[in-house]
Parts: sequence; C-alpha cells; structure tokens
Amino acid sequence: MPTTARLATVMLLLLPSASFLRADGGVIHASEQRGPFRVTVFISPTLPQAGEIDVSVLVQEISTKRPRVDMSVRVVARSLTQPSATVSAEASNAQATNKLFQDARLMLPIPGAWDIEVTLEHLEAREPIRFLVDLEAPSPGWFSLAGWITWPVVAVVMFTIHRLLVARRTSRDRN
Repeated sequence: MPTTARLATVMLLLLPSASFLRADGGVIHASEQRGPFRVTVFISPTLPQAGEIDVSVLVQEISTKRPRVDMSVRVVARSLTQPSATVSAEASNAQATNKLFQDARLMLPIPGAWDIEVTLEHLEAREPIRFLVDLEAPSPGWFSLAGWITWPVVAVVMFTIHRLLVARRTSRDRN
C-alpha cells in the first residue's frame, strides 16, 4: 500500500474522533467590531448539544491585529424555550488552552435555541455581540465512549486484512 494511501486511511480513522475533542476554538459564530476592537466568538463542540459548551473569545485591536487578553469579557446565555433559564460566566485567559483566547465554559442543560450575548466590560458603550445557538439533545452516555470501545476492533480488522494480503501474496509467489 503506498504511503499516501496509508496516511489517508489513518486520517479517515481519526477524523470521527475530532468532534469529541473540546478545546479553544471551534466554529465561528460571530465576528464584529466593538469600538477599536474586533471580537470573534467561537463555539465548541462543532455541533453543540445540551450540556457543557465552550465559548472562546478572541479580542483584537483593529489597527494592529494584536490580540488583547487583558479585556474583561462576560458571556450570558438565555434559553428561548424556557426564558427563566439563564447562565452566565466571565471569560478567562487563565482557563483557555490557547492563550490568545478568553474562554468561558457554560452548562446549558436545555436543548433548543439559546441567545448568547458577549460583552466587553472595558468599553464605555457596552453593546453586546448577540447570536443564536441551537442545541441538540445530548447524546447517550455510551456515545462519548464509542471511540475507546471501537478502536480495538479497527486494529483487529486492519491486522486481519494485512494477514490476508500477505497470505495471498505468499501463495501467488509459490505458484
């Protein structure tokens, strides 16, 4: 098997596990100018579900494109299906994996539409950045373990295919 085919096979096997990873970044949900700053908001996981979501905020000076991690950022989420459900958190650079971001982890327990509001506290005019996120129902508990359960099966199947190919080549060489 050529090297590129092996690499493609490995990438295809690892690709499904990427959605289970939680880290700074994710999908851009908003990017707007507020005063002298460009504020970009990322949500992770890519397909948000009820439960914990990661809201990462990148604040950059427009003139220099330099990231600002000293800004105080507040994230508020309100459920549109149950208006009494509100969750808020201060975004922090300390809990962010990527130190260019400020990160807030929100526990949003109800599936459905949520109104997310991100506010820079240092600005005089605190006009928030607002956008909607539609949360799916949470996956069953076993689903998060599926990668750990199935990877040995993948290894056994790949080993079996390898042995069959070797046996076929050996029998062909004997004839």
